[in-house]
Amino acid sequence: MNLLSSSNDQHRMQCMEVWGGHQAVDRSLRMTGIDVVAFSRVYRDSDRGGDVLYISSCASGRISRVLIADVSGHGVDAQGIAKSLRDLMRKNINRIDQSRMMAEVNREFSEAQHSDRFATAVLVTYFLPTRSLVVSTAGHPPLLVYRHAQRRWECLTTIQPAKAAQASGLPFGISDEERYGTTRLQLEQGDLVLCYSDAFIEAVNANDEMLGVEGLLNVVRQYALDETQSLLPNVINHIESLNPTNLRDDDATAVLITPNEERVAFADNLKAPGRWLSGLWRS
Repeated sequence: MNLLSSSNDQHRMQCMEVWGGHQAVDRSLRMTGIDVVAFSRVYRDSDRGGDVLYISSCASGRISRVLIADVSGHGVDAQGIAKSLRDLMRKNINRIDQSRMMAEVNREFSEAQHSDRFATAVLVTYFLPTRSLVVSTAGHPPLLVYRHAQRRWECLTTIQPAKAAQASGLPFGISDEERYGTTRLQLEQGDLVLCYSDAFIEAVNANDEMLGVEGLLNVVRQYALDETQSLLPNVINHIESLNPTNLRDDDATAVLITPNEERVAFADNLKAPGRWLSGLWRS
């Protein structure tokens, strides 16, 4: 199952790259071990918004990371925050453990210059050697997970309720003493993971009732997965068809992740120490 289409709007992530920002995005990306489809729409089609999305690949390609931060306020300009988050993504790009980064991002929002801002967020790290996806959330909606073996979509809090609760914490910027846990998912070929901002569950149906997580699950379950690259566009079009304000009256971001069969190249193994040292120097 290949998430990527044959369009020219694909991006091949390079080792030690941090990609993204807080602008509109509609793109497929390939990394060693995972494929990603990234979508972000800015409130009322402004140039920049309050959802920050970053994706990174480490010095060898073994560690891939995705961060979605939903900054409080509709259409807020998160330029300063986006720059700080990019710096933290780069600083932590070669660390497998993401707990330190969660604490650093929380401190960033707790500092004086951001005292009037908080953010919900989800941070996921895929470690290729163990095919594991580690998840931490800060007041953010739960991930949706498709298990290819069972042919079923589920919410992370349903699959691993206790661990998912431990991995969740207060939004960033509420308390600088907050500690964020992790939960781990084992991913197999054909599995899918959907991360999204709250615009997707605050969208309304034809009766002006909020979709919520269960409503979003019901939408996702309606679409076949034989053409996986069309899944996210289909879900977005479906939600927009329910009400013209859906995904328009707030910043809206979603990322779809699936494992691929690509492995770390021999050359990347050789070059990884030099890239790591170069990254330390730049930091």
